[in-house]
Amino acid sequence: MCRLKEFRLFVAAFEEASFSAAARRENATQSGVSQHIQRMEESLKVRLFHRRGKRVVPTPAGEAYYRHCVELLRSHADALRDLQRFRGEEGELRVGVTPWIARHVMPAALDRFVNVYPNVSLIIIEDENHSLAERVKRGEFSFVVMPETDLAENATVLLESPAYLAYCRSREAAMRDLNLPGQLSRLKLVVSSSWSRWRKVVDRYLADHNCEPRQAIEITSLSAAIKVLINSDWCSILPGLTVWADSDRDRVAMRLLPNGPVFRIMSVCANRPLSEAGKTFHAMLAEEVTSLGRRGLGQQGLGQPALPEPKRARASKVAPPARSAAKRMAGDAAVIRPKRPA
Repeated sequence: MCRLKEFRLFVAAFEEASFSAAARRENATQSGVSQHIQRMEESLKVRLFHRRGKRVVPTPAGEAYYRHCVELLRSHADALRDLQRFRGEEGELRVGVTPWIARHVMPAALDRFVNVYPNVSLIIIEDENHSLAERVKRGEFSFVVMPETDLAENATVLLESPAYLAYCRSREAAMRDLNLPGQLSRLKLVVSSSWSRWRKVVDRYLADHNCEPRQAIEITSLSAAIKVLINSDWCSILPGLTVWADSDRDRVAMRLLPNGPVFRIMSVCANRPLSEAGKTFHAMLAEEVTSLGRRGLGQQGLGQPALPEPKRARASKVAPPARSAAKRMAGDAAVIRPKRPA
């Protein structure tokens, strides 16, 4: 029975047309190559080469056998490469995400990660923003990906999206002449839960502009809030990205809020180094967040933005509205500004 070494020696002799050259190529001796080829011929009961001085010429049987040997060696190399991925990192990786991140970012990153780290047990925990912030602080997760948080340490901004006044598209004509932000007080606003980070940012914006909505209702679910908008005369202040990603986005109209707040998606790491698998999955999620932002831009027909370097989150109890970001936005078109992942 021929061994892999003999297959390699035969292929080398065939391609070099010389036992001596094959020996140099395979780090063997000329006599050793000759003996291996002779044993192969005896085992196969067929002549593979004609010997002509220092050169060898393959017989028709040798030419046919060469094609199979090349394929066999290639298959063996492919098998070794496939097995290599099972020799990598093992263990458990716990990651926390919000429901919105789980729906719009997680699926593509999961497929990519499992192919690279098949032996790592990946545990994805879906929870609300305020709970994730506390749990990663206690070390329950390697990292979390969620909307803007009060946590500053080990936090990185992955993407920014300015705020818009969102309402049913059928009301677009009536809303076009509304003076913003001054006349927000004439509207009925759907707001998120009182413990929501975005709610705090919106409340701060309204207070800064002395605006108190005519009526307000609190709805925890973003998809439920959008359902209310498209079926009533209620409005809401929402990040452009979250509206674009919703399945009912074609029924929602948006106006950019002057000097409005900015929605940020952040990653927050536990106070310990990430494993190599953790770094890889973190990078994959960051890439998917950026990709989502790019698709949102393309959907609005505004082209691709220049991506600045990622910035570290700064400490603050409630971040003030990012006025400069909104001032740079021209007109009422929806704009999503992704940032390059760390």
